Amino acid sequence: MKGQLSIYYDEEGDFLEVMFCDPRPDYGDHISQDIVLFKCPNSTCL
Repeated sequence: MKGQLSIYYDEEGDFLEVMFCDPRPDYGDHISQDIVLFKCPNSTCL
């Protein structure tokens, strides 16, 4: 995997964000009630 890994946790909102590359336009897929997987169209990050 190339690029920078960024992990952020917001205790107050109980929100975890893990990014595998630089921010860019994305869309989210709800894979469960509590999990949204955001994907970058045409990405080569993973």
